[in-house]
Amino acid sequence: WFSLGQKGLGLHYWDHRDNLCTATIVNLHRNRGTRYSVCINETEVATFSKIIDAVEAVDYEINQMGQIQRSTAREDADWRLSDVPENIQAQLLRFNPPRTAEILSDALGYLLYAKHNPTVMGIQESETKERHTTGKGWPSPWKGIS
Repeated sequence: WFSLGQKGLGLHYWDHRDNLCTATIVNLHRNRGTRYSVCINETEVATFSKIIDAVEAVDYEINQMGQIQRSTAREDADWRLSDVPENIQAQLLRFNPPRTAEILSDALGYLLYAKHNPTVMGIQESETKERHTTGKGWPSPWKGIS
């Protein structure tokens, strides 16, 4: 798990088809009742009032998915230490200030953080809309990363 700042938490893992998947727990900023939305690959699958309950639920579900998902979600998974592909490194350099990452896990964390905190990363609102509507800029589902 890594922090998305006040927005919540994120976790990357691989599925059995070699697709990079993303689990996010996003703070809905509600004062009562449901406060955290759990999304798998941007599809909401559950809501919780406590973040710890959301984390435990995602961890449980990933463990139930299978060995590949379970092992690749681990903090010490080998893929996390892979080199950062040039196309992702180029995206990091577009942030203001520019970011660099030495390992793939950090690079993907920056991208997901930027997606949830665009102004903090120096991304203009118009650029954010373009990335979400055209798919440009956000590697999704990050196929081809090894």
